[in-house]
Amino acid sequence: MAISIGTLANEKIGNASGIFNLMRNLGGSIGISISTTFPARMTQTHQANLVSHMTPYDPAFQQRLSGIAAGLSRYSGGPGGQAQAYGILYGILQ
Repeated sequence: MAISIGTLANEKIGNASGIFNLMRNLGGSIGISISTTFPARMTQTHQANLVSHMTPYDPAFQQRLSGIAAGLSRYSGGPGGQAQAYGILYGILQ
């Protein structure tokens, strides 16, 4: 900051300091927005890529789903574990 306003006259230092701080805050805000948006978008891209392999027609998915559903129905004492198994697989995906 001393380099950027050091050569100015005393009456211009206040305005220059205000503009310098405005630009610094804008730059920081833009940097923060980019650094939070980029990982979120990449997470969505990778999740979409992984979901494409989690279809009911994939044998590995069917095997995992039936195994989790069987385990849930065995420990809960009743049927209906398939909906919970989908939830567990979604949690694993996350």
